[in-house]
Amino acid sequence: MIGRSVSRDIAELERQVGQFKRDFENRLSRLNTMTRRGATRASRQASTYAADVADRFRDSADSIRSLTDDAARLSGRALRKIGDEVEQRPLLTLAVAVGVALVVMGLLARRHAE
Repeated sequence: MIGRSVSRDIAELERQVGQFKRDFENRLSRLNTMTRRGATRASRQASTYAADVADRFRDSADSIRSLTDDAARLSGRALRKIGDEVEQRPLLTLAVAVGVALVVMGLLARRHAE
């Protein structure tokens, strides 16, 4: 009788271990699937984000290029106008330069006194 009881207990333990093993394998399989899906989703999101960032940089570079072209064009015009004015009115230009220098010196003196 004790032999049969021990055999039944061993058989029951083997059955439970087998069931535990199957449950564990199923859970590992589900976890593996979830991990793969999550990694795929994360990879897609990362590449979408990287593409968005690249587009923003490209757009920013185009805007900056356009702004620098406009600034160069405007500064060229401004320098030509200033050159024309200096040639046509040299004394007035000198007076304006002296006036600007006096204003700057006054501001610097006030700032230094504080």
